[in-house]
Amino acid sequence: MRAVSVFFTFAILLGSFGLVRGQSVSLDSVSGLVPGNPAAVLAGEEVSFFIRLNNPTSTDYSGVTNGYSVGSPDGAVWTGFVVDTIELSQADFAFGLFINYWGVTGEGADSVGIGAVGLGTGLKPNSSILGYKISVTPDIGSHTKTICLDSSWTPPGGTWKWTASGGITTYPDWDGPHCFTVIDTSQPTGVLVVNPDTLNFIAEEGGPDPSAKTFEVSEASGG
Repeated sequence: MRAVSVFFTFAILLGSFGLVRGQSVSLDSVSGLVPGNPAAVLAGEEVSFFIRLNNPTSTDYSGVTNGYSVGSPDGAVWTGFVVDTIELSQADFAFGLFINYWGVTGEGADSVGIGAVGLGTGLKPNSSILGYKISVTPDIGSHTKTICLDSSWTPPGGTWKWTASGGITTYPDWDGPHCFTVIDTSQPTGVLVVNPDTLNFIAEEGGPDPSAKTFEVSEASGG
């Protein structure tokens, strides 16, 4: 389900008395990788980051708020910043599932907050679900630049947390940031430079072998 972008108009009001650990949010997989290179993504193709929510406890979380950003430390740009839910279902949260985008420009850092509020139930106990995917399309002009997925501040409260009845608040671990090099596979993967580019040898028939000469081979910058 592709959720509609809305602003959070609520706050999860359950208290923060009992802190629980062991829960986590992780990058499960990535589509749009360069074949054979798990650290690089394809320029000009949709790249999706699949997010897993892990709840190994007996607690049923009725409030879930997590935020993410896609950014670049070296000026990569992209289009199509969008979230699609997978197993995080609105049917499990009585008061709704909300997706709030902000600062979406395709450069710098695009951010999204994902929140869900239930009535006593929500993110089920002893579960590990593929919650949603975050997708972008890196621009071809960003070849060799870097794109990163990380956790992010989420308005209005700004807190990355899960809540449950009985005053339970959990701040799940995040295994990021995750960074990838953008590659346009139509570009040459390397340019070799030979110096000097010509070697001349002088020899006479029946005479000794000419003196040995050497040359250097290097890769051009940016190749």
